[in-house]
Amino acid sequence: LKRFTRLYLPLLCVFLIGYLLVSYADGSFVSPNFSQLFCNLCKLQDWAKAKPNVIVDPYLGNDPLWSLAYEWWFYMLFYPITVFIKNETNRNRLVFTVSIVFAGIYVVQPLFPVRIVMYFAIWWAGVVMAEAYLKNESFDFRALLLPMASLGTIILVLTLDVYLARQAGERMTLGFHPLLEWRHFAFALFAMVFALIWRARQWVLFDTLIKPFALFAPISYTIY
Repeated sequence: LKRFTRLYLPLLCVFLIGYLLVSYADGSFVSPNFSQLFCNLCKLQDWAKAKPNVIVDPYLGNDPLWSLAYEWWFYMLFYPITVFIKNETNRNRLVFTVSIVFAGIYVVQPLFPVRIVMYFAIWWAGVVMAEAYLKNESFDFRALLLPMASLGTIILVLTLDVYLARQAGERMTLGFHPLLEWRHFAFALFAMVFALIWRARQWVLFDTLIKPFALFAPISYTIY
């Protein structure tokens, strides 16, 4: 319920404002495109310009909304996993194993649902870090070994995807498939390594650099 209200209420405002802006730019009220709106409300949107097999583009060309679909399905996956799998270690192993398997499937069938589950590994790496923080547990290499190894494995799988695409003569650009997915996972792994190094330096300047953003956290997606 919290996720629904946090995401859907501002989203409806964004849809309305976006429609009015597009209509203003056109000089008249444009077609609401109800089918695209419905699919966006069902969180099926992605960015067709950069990724294959997209079901529907973000509503009326509002491209940043592609990532909201991922966030929604991650929230929806998080709930049953934490409810039905009580053991934290088993949860982590399940999520990362399934994400790695789906990364392999993605090389052959780069479909939207497969992409969601593959990307779940990045989001769940954040879950592992957050749980360690909330429980005041050690935040070290050993604690993050599983998510880091999993992200590294998916990077290797996606490297194969990049190689096959290159052999097929496809365009290689960091902002487009298949380098786009590879880049996302590479950055996630880099961020975890950077966090470990920063912790080893006693989080120097952490509050100065990061704490101001806490003011915007509740409305960060709306601003984006």
